[in-house]
Amino acid sequence: MINPRLNVLSLLLLTFPVAAAAQSGAPPQATAVWGFGALGVGATGTDSTFYAAGIGVGLQRGRVVALGRIAGVGPGKASHYEDAGFLVGLGGGRGRFHALAAAGFGLARNADKATSLAIPVEVQATWRTLPWLGLGVRGFLSINNLSTFGGLSLVAEMGRLRP
Repeated sequence: MINPRLNVLSLLLLTFPVAAAAQSGAPPQATAVWGFGALGVGATGTDSTFYAAGIGVGLQRGRVVALGRIAGVGPGKASHYEDAGFLVGLGGGRGRFHALAAAGFGLARNADKATSLAIPVEVQATWRTLPWLGLGVRGFLSINNLSTFGGLSLVAEMGRLRP
């Protein structure tokens, strides 16, 4: 049976960014589309600090941001945790600087191939040096029943960053 709290949370996560970005009578806005890769440090709820890596894609129209991402932490096969998720949130910035915050739903997996539903959370701050290249920092968290994990990493973005 699905937890009623998760239903309310999912409704808020999906509705709030859309409602916050709605603009009546505003001209249509172009879409930014990018891919990203990240490498840094991370930790699980039960182990010490390890490497953290992530890849994903992002799309932004107006202030609404959608991310698909895979994130993982762990030194090797014995204590590796990862998740794959779809996140929705808000993004914006001035000039070449861009920030975003998003949360969503995903699936987490540990080294033993056990899986669990997850709530992935991500924040990014980037300096978009060129219209197609950005560099910055990324913080991520995966809340799940196996072992909550998160990290901080350097991120590189490539794509149509400034519509």
